[in-house]
Amino acid sequence: MRLIDEGRFTLGSTIAELLMKDDLTVLLEDSPNNHISMIEKITVKQLMSHTAGLSQGHFLGYSTAADSSIPPSRQILRGRHPANTMRTRLESLPGQVFAYSGGGITVLQIILETVTGKDFASIIQELVLEPLGMTRSRFGALPQTEKNVADAHYTGYTRCEDGHRVLPEQAAASLWKTPSDLLKVVQAIQKSLDGPDGFLRRDTAKQMLTEVQFGMALSWFVPGRTKITFKHGGVNDPGFRCILIGYADLSSGGERDVPNNCGMAIMTNSAMGDTAVWMVAQAIAHLKQ
Repeated sequence: MRLIDEGRFTLGSTIAELLMKDDLTVLLEDSPNNHISMIEKITVKQLMSHTAGLSQGHFLGYSTAADSSIPPSRQILRGRHPANTMRTRLESLPGQVFAYSGGGITVLQIILETVTGKDFASIIQELVLEPLGMTRSRFGALPQTEKNVADAHYTGYTRCEDGHRVLPEQAAASLWKTPSDLLKVVQAIQKSLDGPDGFLRRDTAKQMLTEVQFGMALSWFVPGRTKITFKHGGVNDPGFRCILIGYADLSSGGERDVPNNCGMAIMTNSAMGDTAVWMVAQAIAHLKQ
């Protein structure tokens, strides 16, 4: 959204306009002829709202072992060895139905890299992490000196074989972060909604949190009828579960009593962590009533 504020492209820009020919070919190859024009017309808004009709909802990650082969993003889209997921392809008509697509977010990652001429990690460092003071967030391998890191567990008692996995799908799945850093994102969005001097333009922030389909806005979920929260969950194999929630009056124009400057970030390092996440979230929500 920062790049949209800068005028680098719009929500209505299509992947045919933004991708290099070779990258567009990755999506078009082996596609039926009647799919090609539909794929070319997929927009940034559809990618961000998971309504582009593209496949591949979840990424599994790769072993941290020294002999592991880590595929680049374009090879992942093709689904070719050593990728451990199927190729990203058109599964439904663009704009017709919400279907969470990590493949679509990977396409968006390539778009950002193409538009800026920089790698994705550098883009996010420059546009998000540094401006928001997110000093405990990073992409890629953690330094060996980093000791304050959670290892993944299947349950509260059983550690996973891999303490974590390598996720080359950076935009979709691979940012290391802390709850405190995530809440800086929530606060930045709330301030953007409140006035002209925010992290995003006010209209941009509002558009980002406007429902497109089935409680999905642009990269955020805005659930329920009341529209007083924006949120996103996190599920990373082999055993990380988390949720990030921010409060904001998204639809009533100030008529609802919404907790001011409030949010929650809850992170667990267990594949069974969903229960704990939602119990804590419900307790915090009750205390904020």
